[in-house]
Amino acid sequence: MCVCPLAYADTLLTENFDYPVGTPLTSCGWTTPYDAVTSVTITNGLKFNDYLCSDIGNAALIDTKTGSAQPQLKFKSVPQTGDVYVAFLFQPSIVAKKGYFLSLRDDKTTEYNFMGRVSINEDYQLGLTFGDNQKAVYATEMLDGQRVYLVVLRYSILPETNDQVSLYAFSAMPAEQPEKPLIGPLSDTEKPDIEPANIVLRGFDNDTWLVI
Repeated sequence: MCVCPLAYADTLLTENFDYPVGTPLTSCGWTTPYDAVTSVTITNGLKFNDYLCSDIGNAALIDTKTGSAQPQLKFKSVPQTGDVYVAFLFQPSIVAKKGYFLSLRDDKTTEYNFMGRVSINEDYQLGLTFGDNQKAVYATEMLDGQRVYLVVLRYSILPETNDQVSLYAFSAMPAEQPEKPLIGPLSDTEKPDIEPANIVLRGFDNDTWLVI
């Protein structure tokens, strides 16, 4: 997993999950609200041809129900303008229920704003919403649970208008950024814009098995 303020720019976060299989993320530098122990654990790593971070370390297994503590990892610095890219390898092994599994969060301590919510449904279609689950937009393409994909979330900080989120997904390494994302750009006037400071993983179903 890699977070950059611009494509190929200074990296805000790199997480290769280089820890023993079965270790909870809260034992790997990730935190949760009120220091609760998360059920998200380390599993075997993923491979993706020509991707720089492929086959390095391990991966995270998300197979927990809603209510389990959501692990988050803080960026080295907080971007205040421009585009923030979150790139991660993804294998949707089993999807039994629709829900969002990854988002960004600001650094506020009195409230939790989870924006740029990446989801998947029972048809193995990726989804995205700015911050309202009821407004999630799903792609028409169906993913293969036996394959590994490169997924990229883009959060665009726009000072004079509402921020936007976009989603890209690839089955092979692209030569360059596509002109049109898989989903987006999306915004929401009813949700607050944020300065992204954390990446958050979220479990939502015991019978769903997602690897990042």
